[in-house]
Amino acid sequence: MDEITRQCMDAYEKRDYQTLEGLCEEILESDENSETALSFKLYVHREFRQYHLLFKTSDKIRKLYPENVHPYRTEAMAYLDLGEYENALKSCNDGMKIRNSDSFKKMKTEALAGLGMLDEAYEFYTSSQIPGYTFTNALINSSKYSRIPQYCSIDDEDLARQLLERCRYLYNRGWRAEEIIEVCSIILKLDSGNETAFEYIIPELGRLERTEEALAYADRAIEIHPKSYRFLFDKAKILLWTLGDIDGAIEYLRKGLSMVDDFERHWPEVDNMVEALFQKSEILIKSESYTSAVEVLDEILFYRPREFRAIEAIDEITEKHNTGYVETPHYLKSVKLKKLSDEREKMLDEFLNEIEVGEFDGGYLSGCSEFKDYSSFGEYVRDIIICLIATYPYESEEGARFLVKSKMSDIKKSYEFSEPAFSASMEVGYCGG
Repeated sequence: MDEITRQCMDAYEKRDYQTLEGLCEEILESDENSETALSFKLYVHREFRQYHLLFKTSDKIRKLYPENVHPYRTEAMAYLDLGEYENALKSCNDGMKIRNSDSFKKMKTEALAGLGMLDEAYEFYTSSQIPGYTFTNALINSSKYSRIPQYCSIDDEDLARQLLERCRYLYNRGWRAEEIIEVCSIILKLDSGNETAFEYIIPELGRLERTEEALAYADRAIEIHPKSYRFLFDKAKILLWTLGDIDGAIEYLRKGLSMVDDFERHWPEVDNMVEALFQKSEILIKSESYTSAVEVLDEILFYRPREFRAIEAIDEITEKHNTGYVETPHYLKSVKLKKLSDEREKMLDEFLNEIEVGEFDGGYLSGCSEFKDYSSFGEYVRDIIICLIATYPYESEEGARFLVKSKMSDIKKSYEFSEPAFSASMEVGYCGG
């Protein structure tokens, strides 16, 4: 048990909360009242924002171990996360009766500041002498940004750095768009070209549909950082999805995608480009501008060679109208890919058609929980189909075969790694919706 406790501490110090959670569960299986495991579990709950579980666990610890300080510490952290400063202050005061630590002093300062008791907070801070902690930290962490000049003397560069840390915290703790925007606005007043602040503020303004502000910041960012494609993409997204400015979106997406080394890695932007080009082609077709429509559809294949709908549309328009279209290298590449895809589809259909499910019972299904000594890959696939039919109450054999077909590459990997058919079927069913 000493070894697993050491592992818990190591995971906690590394902020590896997934591993820490698993270790705690392992301890609790043998000792459901383990003080060590329950205490560490509090920090897991707080990290994953499972506040209801945190409060439930802290109540249990208090009943079992009245002198344990961790319930008060993590509850104070949780209440500060939630902006419940009065509750945070109470947790700090109660916890400090057990251990008057610097962490409680910091949180009490922030709770007082959050309640608007700034003079009291400053007096407590100055009397506490907390190493490595400033009253600027307290004001930032309690969202009292406008009061910083009144209480603190700090240079613009250091303040901007601390505010950026706050921004990252807010972003990682959940969607708090209004506050992120407020913090970034202050940063950009201190440092008008701060690239990271632009990266935060533009999407948040976009999400709140404060479109004019978002576009104004995007234009500023593009002007100041002409080599950054990020802001071109941000503007294109707003133009496409909020304003419906298809031509504008295409223009900025083209610029941005021309600046990246491998645009396939930027799949959200490629998705937006493909969507915008399809919309553009539909407008052109309706206006009977067939030659231009084909050019736009051809551009889709440049960005996404496997977008076979574009091939079909090009062929249909070319057959019906004299567009003068000359097949481009990326069109020919897409045609080859489509041919290979069609051949693979045919082979998959033939392979699946040869698999007969037949009769099976509960005993057979339980045998799929271990990897069998299969004589062929087809037998493994049959077991996955059976597991899907049996596990998902509304899944037909036809539906199970469809899921298997769509996830065949993943199933092959599962087979290579000797993953039991039942486990593999869970992944197929989950990923298939």
